Amino acid sequence: MENGTIASRPRSIVSPGQLVEDIMNKTFVSREQAARRLQLTLEELDSFYRGEYELTRELAFRLRDATGFTASHWIGLERYYRRRLAKWQEGLEQTDGQA
Repeated sequence: MENGTIASRPRSIVSPGQLVEDIMNKTFVSREQAARRLQLTLEELDSFYRGEYELTRELAFRLRDATGFTASHWIGLERYYRRRLAKWQEGLEQTDGQA
């Protein structure tokens, strides 16, 4: 997916990464600490926060350990996010095709 497309998505389409970033900020966990806990580079963490880095099963289990929410919770959020994102992008393509 193009970075511009994801970055310009509606605010109502929230990635799991955005939720994790909020959790980390509210619990005063720095980017460096979060990256270490999730075993990601800072670049990967930032990409995850933006919704560009796809949540894997392994990452879901690391998120479980870091946040207390189950791995299945994170996997479900990722699936829901990707479906909503795809549906929104389909709508954009249909609109572009009609113009």
